[in-house]
Amino acid sequence: MKATLLVLVLAGALGAVEFAFARGIVGAFAKDGAVVEVGIVLLRFFAVIQVFIAMHIVLGSAFWGSGDTWPPTVIAAVVEWGVQIPLILAAIHVLRTSETGVWWAMVIATGIEVLLTYLWFRRGKWMHRVV
Repeated sequence: MKATLLVLVLAGALGAVEFAFARGIVGAFAKDGAVVEVGIVLLRFFAVIQVFIAMHIVLGSAFWGSGDTWPPTVIAAVVEWGVQIPLILAAIHVLRTSETGVWWAMVIATGIEVLLTYLWFRRGKWMHRVV
């Protein structure tokens, strides 16, 4: 849990910098005003989502290190195919949103993935895995 808290703080701090300086970061790679504006929004989404991704990697690594590779694998498959893809399809075809709707779907799915991984981690069965 200490590693998860540490990565939460570090990824959160980096995300805060990326969020605050998004215009300058995107502007270093693109000069077209429309591209920069879309890029700023995307970078800010990923400044938030990277915290979830980092937490998932740390929690998943506990499973992988113990030899219990099924929990993160199953969770990733279920969330990506059962949550993220349907949300993206709904954003595009039902809500008819812009790319922002797709990015929201990714944030929601990643949050669910981290929550499920955390809950499975808290069960503690991975600590007793015999390899």
